[in-house]
Amino acid sequence: MNSNPILIDSYSRRNKKPTAVTTNIFLEMELIGMDPNPLLEIAAHDLINQYGNDAVGYSIQIERDFIDEGDAESAEIWQKISNYLQSLNGTGQLVAH
Repeated sequence: MNSNPILIDSYSRRNKKPTAVTTNIFLEMELIGMDPNPLLEIAAHDLINQYGNDAVGYSIQIERDFIDEGDAESAEIWQKISNYLQSLNGTGQLVAH
């Protein structure tokens, strides 16, 4: 399965649409009995498949970009993806297929 690469340079403040209500996706998932970890793992492995050993760096940069934009919820998602990637890197399991 091929996936489209993430284009970091294409994200900008002007593309962001304001939302009426701020929500926490992890809290919402918990409230309906969903574990977010499998979804975060899929996202992390997709990054590994696209960027190999550079996946951690891309993930951290995306997280920082969201922090700079003031989007705490998106930054939290990417922080969790970054943490998962770093845990794989520490175990030597960060391998692109």
